Amino acid sequence: MGGKTKIQEMREIIAQTSRQFSEEDRQSLLEWYRMEQTFRVAAKKINENSALVEDGQKLARQFEGVARMLENERNHWIGVKLAEMGYPKEFEVEIDFRTGLIKPHKEKGQNSKK
Repeated sequence: MGGKTKIQEMREIIAQTSRQFSEEDRQSLLEWYRMEQTFRVAAKKINENSALVEDGQKLARQFEGVARMLENERNHWIGVKLAEMGYPKEFEVEIDFRTGLIKPHKEKGQNSKK
């Protein structure tokens, strides 16, 4: 029959249009990422120096928890923005934080990040 899969059809539709976050959205994305990384780095530093910080291990776990929460919120924000742009929920993309460029995700099994 030679029919296309739903994913192939989505890729073709989306590939026809250059997609990029607006500068404002790109800045928001970077801010989410910076907040997440700030807590992740703080958690690592506290963990490495737990003898100097009262209840350091516990505090490091709390900071890591905040970092994960921020990462989840960032991913949700990205999902909402992509949906607003017309991307199907099941379609995975890669986003260049520097340019805001959105491109189709590599095929599954190619060791690429979501």
